[in-house]
Amino acid sequence: MADVPASASPALADGLAQVETITEMHRQWETTTIKLLADRIRVGIDADDWPARQAADLARIRRDLDRTVRRLADLAGPEIEGMISEAYERGHGAPPAPDRAPSLARRVLDAMRALWARLTGRTARAHQAAILAGQRAPAGQRRAVVQQALNRTADRGLTVARDERGRALSLVPQAETILQTAAGNAAMDGYLDRLTAEGEDLVRVTRSPHPCPVCEPWEDRILSVTTSTEYPSIATARRAGLWHPRCRHTIEQYVPGRPRHQHAIDHKPGTYAQEQRQRVIERHIRDWKRREAAALDDVAAQLARRKVRQWEAALRTHLAATGLQRSRMRERIDFGHSRPLRHALGR
Repeated sequence: MADVPASASPALADGLAQVETITEMHRQWETTTIKLLADRIRVGIDADDWPARQAADLARIRRDLDRTVRRLADLAGPEIEGMISEAYERGHGAPPAPDRAPSLARRVLDAMRALWARLTGRTARAHQAAILAGQRAPAGQRRAVVQQALNRTADRGLTVARDERGRALSLVPQAETILQTAAGNAAMDGYLDRLTAEGEDLVRVTRSPHPCPVCEPWEDRILSVTTSTEYPSIATARRAGLWHPRCRHTIEQYVPGRPRHQHAIDHKPGTYAQEQRQRVIERHIRDWKRREAAALDDVAAQLARRKVRQWEAALRTHLAATGLQRSRMRERIDFGHSRPLRHALGR
């Protein structure tokens, strides 16, 4: 049985091996897919019949992608169930009961299945866009135009959805957000289930050094685990946006008269805006690493590597000025920590 925490936040689920493993599976799949599409597209690109041969190859590419996506799902499914169970135990102190476990995993599995269902079509669309761009290219410029199309795919990753503002959401960040949010929710649910079993109902939301505008109104508020008191419920706070993806606000059992617990995070360096700037720089690093994977020739690959070095230098400068910590995990498109995932488009 795990130790029972005195307080809980989604950060209880940080560092779960399953989250890194599953995210890496998707990162590896995306990077390998982009590279192998570039390899397929490169063959005979200057020949007159290149567009026709590429179009004829599309059906086979789709079949191969379908097989690869199924393999990805088969590998990730058990890892997801284990992730939810371990996250819950971190909050509760014991694994979920057999009748509780399926409901905890159902939502994240449904979200991931919806993600996997879009992969083949979205990848085929990126392939078709590159071919169409090549067909329309002026004489002698096909290779450069196709490289630009592949660069756009590499920059944003394989788009799997759009948010409420219409912004494209790419595979790896979306998968990681779904997984980490689900793990954090499971840890919180474990803690709240334990409080309920002990007959407790009230918790207090602690402060954060870098609160976002959505969460700030909930700081120092008392919440009810159920709806049986005059206080707002946990469910109400969640619907209002508290504990959104990457939120780290903590709750602790509320005892009247007990002073607020001072968490180590109260002394975290930097500001919310500085953290967001770090995330922007990290995205630029990942974008240029994906461009290197999509390069059709050495010139494009060398340019991408030079841009990676420039953004890494910008990150070092930013961290030195703010005291924030570097996370190389967020800069990489291939951790190399998970088991190899053989790809249907090649070795």
